[in-house]
Amino acid sequence: MNKENGVLDIKKIRKISLLNIIWQWETILLFILIMVAIINSNLSPYFLDYTNLMNTTFNFIEKAIIALPMIFVIICGDIDISVASIIALSSVFMGM
Repeated sequence: MNKENGVLDIKKIRKISLLNIIWQWETILLFILIMVAIINSNLSPYFLDYTNLMNTTFNFIEKAIIALPMIFVIICGDIDISVASIIALSSVFMGM
């Protein structure tokens, strides 16, 4: 934006194109995740099986319960990374 007359300088605005969207790290990670899922489903017939998906979900739930309160604290801007207290709190909730 030009300070003298308040005109927006269009030449300095970064153009959003398909190539810029593809080379963002989020898009690359999503592509890698999809490729790993495709490769694993071709290598093993049990990868996308209901039993395997439920087993991996149950194994992930513990870590998600520990990580969820930490995510809320970080999003609020408090940035308190006290893992031990979060694990203790998560253990109490898992025991209920």
